[in-house]
Amino acid sequence: FETVPEVLGVGHCSFVTSADGREDWILYHTKTKHKKGWNDRHVHAQPFTWAEDGSPQFGKPLAAGVSIDVPSGFSPS
Repeated sequence: FETVPEVLGVGHCSFVTSADGREDWILYHTKTKHKKGWNDRHVHAQPFTWAEDGSPQFGKPLAAGVSIDVPSGFSPS
């Protein structure tokens, strides 16, 4: 991930595939303040793509509150 001023302390991530297997998503946490500690972490999810050479293309982490489409194949219960 690239650092952006709107997103602090991007950390630990996991990777998942959408319900229909058409999209890859990165799940990660960020901080809301510059102070030390774990009490200000938020979890984020956003899709990513792949380059022709097989490397992941994560883009930039999205700031909290930015709307994105739900994963493909998602069906609310």
